[in-house]
Amino acid sequence: MNFEQQITMTKIQAVSDKGLIAYMAGLGVQAHTTKKYLKELTLYNRAAKKHFVALGMLNEEEGYEVRNLHVSDCIGERDISVIRGTQIKPNHLHVFLDMKDFLAVVAREKDQAFKGDALVLHTWDLLHKVPPYLYQYGYKDLHTWMPNNHSGRQARNKLSAFCACEPGLQHRAMNGMYWGYENATEWCVREKPLRA
Repeated sequence: MNFEQQITMTKIQAVSDKGLIAYMAGLGVQAHTTKKYLKELTLYNRAAKKHFVALGMLNEEEGYEVRNLHVSDCIGERDISVIRGTQIKPNHLHVFLDMKDFLAVVAREKDQAFKGDALVLHTWDLLHKVPPYLYQYGYKDLHTWMPNNHSGRQARNKLSAFCACEPGLQHRAMNGMYWGYENATEWCVREKPLRA
């Protein structure tokens, strides 16, 4: 039985659960950043006959990527999440594998890096969704924050190849900033202490 067959979402609200806030703090993400980008989901496990809470990031198909200390799954149709930056018609797009990397970098940079748009894949299977967001949109820079592993390297290579065919678009692989770490989350936790 898959996650969605045994789980029902019963409530969506602003994040207030102390356990969820502590979970994100352990990843270097302050409470105000968690509350800005995520929702608190109350979920009911029909098999266990129990409610539990998790964090959710809305995706482009109105589904939610669901995370807590014990759960990493999706309610509704799985898709990418697009977070618009503070600039109107920005010239750069940031691409992340998952919400933890996105939130850790946002928290570390205090939102300064995100005048441009951001796109969170949630799963490698959705990498093919990136090029349509880039095609003739007018972005000048694609910043990729992929893990330092084989899959991350493959993703960077595919996106570099696309950028080479898109006039005026440059690929900037950000993983050199966290070389020696598995991913951006690990780098943010180890290199920058959590600020209040």
